[in-house]
Formats: sequence, C-alpha cells, structure tokens
Amino acid sequence: MIFLIPLVLFSQEVQNEDIETNENKTASVEEHLKEQQAIANETIKNINEEKYFNEKFNKKNYDKDINHLINKINVNKRVRNDIAVKRDEIKLLLLKEERFYLNTLKEIIDAKRSLKDKEYFINVLKNNIVFT
Repeated sequence: MIFLIPLVLFSQEVQNEDIETNENKTASVEEHLKEQQAIANETIKNINEEKYFNEKFNKKNYDKDINHLINKINVNKRVRNDIAVKRDEIKLLLLKEERFYLNTLKEIIDAKRSLKDKEYFINVLKNNIVFT
C-alpha cells in the first residue's frame, strides 16, 4: 500500500504536466495560425494593390544565382565538403521557391488585369451591338 501512494501521486503529476503541455501546444498552434492568416491577408492586399507587379522581378538574375549555387554544389561535392553542399542545397531550394512565388504573384496580377480588360471589352461590345 505504501508503494502505491507515490505511484498514484506521480501519475497525477504526469497528467497535470500533459495537460499543461497540450495547452501550450494549442496556444502555439493558434499563434501560428494567426501568423499564417496575417501573411495571407498581407499577400492578398499586396496583390490587390498590384505591389508585386511594380517591383522589379528579374528572372535572369534568379537563374544566374541558381546556376551559381549549382556550380558551388558541384565543386563542394568533388572535394567532399558535405556541410557546404547541404547549406547550398538549402539556399538553392529557398531561391527556387522565392522565384516561383514571385512569378506566381506576377501571373496572378497579370490574370487579374487581363480579366478586367476582357470584361471591359465584353461590356463595350454588348452596349454597342444592337440587334434589329
């Protein structure tokens, strides 16, 4: 009986710690979701203001930087510098994702402009064509 009392007390402490840990995880997940929602709202706002279209997006510079990183990776592989290879591979992935992201945003803005133009011409044609 004496051995069971510490066991029961210890199990209650573990349960209390689990509850506190779950509450902290829930709070961190909620904070993370709020941050993601803020980023999404900021991106939508910038698309509507066509901010990304006004910025200089030079695909050639991204391609040049990507080729440079690929060459660095190949050189580091030859000399068996694995840490540098992994570092450059991560940089390469991030650079490719950034290029893809900015290109996608520009395409969204182009599509939005094209849709506005198309709707404008459709309305002009509808208003000027008279069937008799």
